Amino acid sequence: VAPELAEERNVVRRLEAQMAAEHGADTPAYWHAMADRLHAYLASPRFRSMNTPDTQPCDEAARRAYGWLVRVAAAYRALAATSVRS
Repeated sequence: VAPELAEERNVVRRLEAQMAAEHGADTPAYWHAMADRLHAYLASPRFRSMNTPDTQPCDEAARRAYGWLVRVAAAYRALAATSVRS
């Protein structure tokens, strides 16, 4: 894992453990909760410059981490959406 993504990978792992304890692993409730928690994290101060147009752009590492987290959150959202149709 690229160094700038290691911290984010650890955040995702912690969230996965918390959400699995609350909702069971790989359940629709878990997927919804993971997507919601990741979207909340993406709105956190860590990524303020990605979410606020009047701030200075963040560095490349933060931009890369943000992009990766957006994709992970989208994957969880997609899993949750497929569970609704099932």
